[in-house]
Amino acid sequence: MPIPPIGPEITLQVDLATTAIAIIAFIFSMWLGWRQSRLDVEELRQQRDSDIIHWGNSCLDVCCQAEMLLRPEFQAVSEEKEFERQRFKVLGKISAGIDAGRLYFPNSEADKLGLHKEGAFRGVRHPVLDMLVQVYDHLRKVTYKSPEDPQQRLAIREQAIACKREFISRVQAEVDPRRRAQFLTKAI
Repeated sequence: MPIPPIGPEITLQVDLATTAIAIIAFIFSMWLGWRQSRLDVEELRQQRDSDIIHWGNSCLDVCCQAEMLLRPEFQAVSEEKEFERQRFKVLGKISAGIDAGRLYFPNSEADKLGLHKEGAFRGVRHPVLDMLVQVYDHLRKVTYKSPEDPQQRLAIREQAIACKREFISRVQAEVDPRRRAQFLTKAI
């Protein structure tokens, strides 16, 4: 039995349906592409944030070590040689933390200031790193014998603690854990 010919009305309806399906598929494809792009950007942010958190944790560890060295009690129960060995070890770790932090927090205005310096050291240091530099400077001021007054040591320690807290706040602002939690909530 022969198939009856398709009329122009049916052809038009099939063409319209095909076009509608193509448009819907295009819109869906665009939406998926946009969503995937957003997820890719967030994945890069998450990786950067994880790296910064890892770096920040190691810096916090060494800041706490500096804090302990600045306690008058630590000096009282340590021998001079051991105290100074520990102090130089912690100073070295803080210095390494500062330099490693330059990978995450490059200087601003590097094209204007300090042009005679190496690239990573040109410009204005990031405020996150300033806090570590201040902890370094506080620990550098203190030796086994100086200052002799325990109150002065405690005052220097309190300044170092304030720098550590500011460091934590600035790192937290950089990684924004609230944004991470919101993204995870929306992604589910």
